[in-house]
Amino acid sequence: MPNAAISDSKPQGCRVNRKGHLKGDHLHFRGDELALVLSRFDLGSISSASTFDRGCKRSPKAIILSEKGRFLLKRRASGKDAWDRVATSHHIQALLQAAEFPIARLVANRVDGKTALVFDGHTYELFEYVQGKRFHGTTGQLIEAGVTLAKYHQILQRAVGELNLPAGGVHQSGQIQKIFRKLVAMDLGDGNATLRASLQRALARLGTLYHTAATRVNQLGYPDWPLMVTHCDWHPGNLLFDGGRIRAVLDHDSPRLQPRVADIACGMLQFSIRGDAGNGAEFNPAININAARQLLFGYDSVQVVSVAEVKAVPWLMIEAIAARVAVGLASKIFAGAGAAASLILMMDARAAWMAENAQTVIHELLKPIDVSPTQNQAAMSPNPVGSPIVGHVVV
Repeated sequence: MPNAAISDSKPQGCRVNRKGHLKGDHLHFRGDELALVLSRFDLGSISSASTFDRGCKRSPKAIILSEKGRFLLKRRASGKDAWDRVATSHHIQALLQAAEFPIARLVANRVDGKTALVFDGHTYELFEYVQGKRFHGTTGQLIEAGVTLAKYHQILQRAVGELNLPAGGVHQSGQIQKIFRKLVAMDLGDGNATLRASLQRALARLGTLYHTAATRVNQLGYPDWPLMVTHCDWHPGNLLFDGGRIRAVLDHDSPRLQPRVADIACGMLQFSIRGDAGNGAEFNPAININAARQLLFGYDSVQVVSVAEVKAVPWLMIEAIAARVAVGLASKIFAGAGAAASLILMMDARAAWMAENAQTVIHELLKPIDVSPTQNQAAMSPNPVGSPIVGHVVV
């Protein structure tokens, strides 16, 4: 969800809780807190402040309208406010901004001139407001999502050595494997023996698929591929569009060093998940392969993707699917046993579909894609490396 910009929907009116406790589902600023923090920024006269209940519920946000423009103020959630993490995120955003990459720009405070304000034990960030619309699934938007991800990797490739980032991600994580072993032994059926047995089978299968997928990825050479700065959260909710163009990429809080295909595969998964997952009866585990191909086409038009990387995609998707279950359950982010059970069963079905159809997915991804110039003229970005846009992946 956005941390620096909003869509066209109108924010709710300001609801002040003097102690700053949760009101509804989201934490809000205290009235005095908001005034004191905003006084540290050079915004001129402020005409309004409205709560913005999006994204992390433990991170209060407010939309500020002043004589100098519209802004979004955010207080970092506890656990995400370590100074080294904030500094790295802001360094990355500065590099992207210098390269004219589409982001919501950070605003420096007038106390010390930094883009992160530490006040009363909390860390605050102020962003310029960006007007944009959500992803609507058009071919142009999918291609542009791939183009922009490639540019993200391209810009930050030069900074790999200067950024203090953790290496690795969900691929072959010992922690995730450990979580699965614990989950299988737990009673997640909420007293229902039949459900418990079903969930244990699903978790065991997910754990096995996770291990198998990691092995397949390694066999393709993944451990020897170059490490890149990866976004790690490339999904529709973190992109704001204006037609076929991306106005802003949001959420720069989770970067890691890993081969770029980890980002590509997770992005393709996020943008190709079908929207009919309302309940178990209607859930379709298959991905939209055409959507995945279009995102890959966009990426490949900027930086060529190898056949070996494409062959790793479905297996990296399986690892990401399994990791969502393991990390989600371990973090207790799902409300109630019913939500957890639904997630386990749906992700088990999706991972099983991907494993059964991995070769078909690879075959389809390697096919040339026919995109007419008029269809995507507004969505396609110029190729910065000067090579022809071939419309398919090459070795």
